[in-house]
Amino acid sequence: MEITRGVLFKYNPNAKIYQCPGSMTGPAGLGVKVARNYSLQGRMGGQGGYVRFAEILRPGPSAATTFVDESINSIDDGYFATQNSVLFQWQNSPTALHNNSGTFAFADGHSERWKWLGFNMEQGLAAGAKTPAQQQDWQRAFISVFANLP
Repeated sequence: MEITRGVLFKYNPNAKIYQCPGSMTGPAGLGVKVARNYSLQGRMGGQGGYVRFAEILRPGPSAATTFVDESINSIDDGYFATQNSVLFQWQNSPTALHNNSGTFAFADGHSERWKWLGFNMEQGLAAGAKTPAQQQDWQRAFISVFANLP
């Protein structure tokens, strides 16, 4: 019901597109399926965001993530964010549900499945990237928002 009241619903009036067909459960222990699995990349363009497509420069539209298939253990508010003040820490986590990979949409309209090097399970909020492989995964997501590492 909440999805049909959302701002984007008039552009995509099918509630099922907000759910990943491969996600069969919700957060551990609840026994329910979540209403949506995708969140907007909340930090695209830094803190202020963009007004026009032509402003998407760093990273450019083909490298700037817009929608993220978020972990069922961190999806909370529709706003996906890579922590920008703590190195190697997710604010929200992307999913690892699809054979240790997740799906991202980009500002130019294409999408990609990213195979993770280091993490292989659903993570929660504020999860740390502890191993070098997990840190590479975090860096890849971070650069798709901010273009440069801190």
